[in-house]
Amino acid sequence: MLTSPIAFILGLIQGVGEFLPISSSAHVAMMQIFLDIPSLHRTVEISLHLGTLLAVITYFFRTFWQMLAGLVTLIFKKKLTQEAKWLGQITLATFPAIFLGLGVHTFFPNMGNSFTLVGFMSILMGILLYKTDKIADQTLTLEKLSTKHAFIIGLFQCISLIPGASRLGMTLLGARMLGYTRCDALVFSYWLSVPVVLGALTLNTHKLIKTGTFSIDFPLILGICVAFIVGLSIIHLFIKWLKNYSLGPIMIYRILFGTGLLLYVFMSF
Repeated sequence: MLTSPIAFILGLIQGVGEFLPISSSAHVAMMQIFLDIPSLHRTVEISLHLGTLLAVITYFFRTFWQMLAGLVTLIFKKKLTQEAKWLGQITLATFPAIFLGLGVHTFFPNMGNSFTLVGFMSILMGILLYKTDKIADQTLTLEKLSTKHAFIIGLFQCISLIPGASRLGMTLLGARMLGYTRCDALVFSYWLSVPVVLGALTLNTHKLIKTGTFSIDFPLILGICVAFIVGLSIIHLFIKWLKNYSLGPIMIYRILFGTGLLLYVFMSF
């Protein structure tokens, strides 16, 4: 049974890991080992992601509302607003991850259990992300985001299906390679998390309800609240950070985390 202290810790990790390019799922999995927690019930995973999903929607609520309003304007007035254009680009960028994700989870359901793979990917992608961020231009903004670029960033999101790569890290990598500013690359990456997470939550919740295994209690509610509050804070702080600083600290952390995982695997033999 999930206790309140453990739910608090998992919510904290989810809130931080989901909005930094360090792979929240890998950190939650490792915390299970350190805290000697049995495999998390799917309801717990859903609850944690619900908290961070609500954080993104809340932080960018005004923009998302304008996107929906822009869609209505496009349908009834045949006028394309910037926000409606963004909504279409987000939708397009989401399709590759949905189709490839269904295939990966169908044919490789246990791929995420390899801590060796997570360790290597944490190190490799951490270095690649930093090197790219260091040399890439910062000339493009979201107002100049093209449909072609949105789709390319969506393809980068598919790389995050490899455990340890980090969804946020890969979309940030793709956007920076294309020359978008750090902050705009980060904001679009945050936007892209909404349809992917929402789709996964809807599918998994339906399965749990259908099998009669869905339930919620106080520890789960606590985990949702912690993930939400921490997530809001991290979104705000990381956007401010990237206005003036690089991804160097992220690379160092990913290398240390990946090395720690590999040492753990080696010592377990």
